[in-house]
Amino acid sequence: MATRIPSKLNNPKLVSVSFELRFEANEIYSDLVALNLANALVLQGKGSLFQLPIMQLPPIARNSDPNLRYAPLFGVQMRNVVAQVGPRVLVVTVENYPGWAVFHPVIKEVLNCTASLRKKTERIGFRTINFFEDQDIENNLITTVQNGLELPKVSCNFSLVYKDGDCQARYSFSNDAKMSKNGLPEQKGSFVDVDSFFEGNPSNIDATVNQLHDLGKKVFFESLKQEFVDTMGPVYGNN
Repeated sequence: MATRIPSKLNNPKLVSVSFELRFEANEIYSDLVALNLANALVLQGKGSLFQLPIMQLPPIARNSDPNLRYAPLFGVQMRNVVAQVGPRVLVVTVENYPGWAVFHPVIKEVLNCTASLRKKTERIGFRTINFFEDQDIENNLITTVQNGLELPKVSCNFSLVYKDGDCQARYSFSNDAKMSKNGLPEQKGSFVDVDSFFEGNPSNIDATVNQLHDLGKKVFFESLKQEFVDTMGPVYGNN
C-alpha cells in the first residue's frame, strides 16, 4: 500500500476528472431551468453555450425515462473545462486535468453563478478515471479478486464502496478496458475509476467538495502498491 499521498504526479494516468451536483431547482422542472443555469454561466463571461444531443429527443420522452432524470441538456465550453447542465444536474468536466489548485476555483465559480437557481442539493460527486494503456495492473493493486476455480482467469472486473464519515467512494477496476481519445485508435488496458460522493444537502458545499477530493485521492493511492505509485513520478509536499 502507498504510505504517502502525493500532491501531484509527473506521469499521471488521468483521462477524465468531473464534479457533479444533483439538486432540486427553485423553478418547476422544465428545460427552461437547464437553459437558465447555462445562461447564468454565459452571462458571467464563463464561456459559450451549446446543446447536447439528448435535446433531439422530445421532452415527453426525456421526462418519462427515469434513466434520463439527471441527464444534462446544455453545455458551456469554458476554456479547457466543460460545464453541462440539466434541470436537476450540474457537471463540470476536464480531460487535461490542470490540478486541484486550478480545477477547484472553477467548480466554485460555477456553483456561485448558479446558486440562486438551485433550491436544495441531493448529491455531490467527484470522479476520477485513470487509464493505464497496454497494461494489466491487477498485480499492483492491494485489493484483488482471487481465482477459486481451476479454470484460468482471463480478466478481472470489480467494484467496492468505502465509507468515510458522511462521504463514500465507489472504487471500480477493470484490466479488460478499452478507451479511445481524440479520434485515435482504441487502446486496451486497465482503468481505475473512483467516484467519491455525498448524498443529501450539506451545510457547506465547498467543504464537502474538498472532503470528496481528498477521499478520492486517498482511495486511489492506498489501493496501489508503493512501487507502482513510484513509476508515476510522485511529488510530495505542497507543490
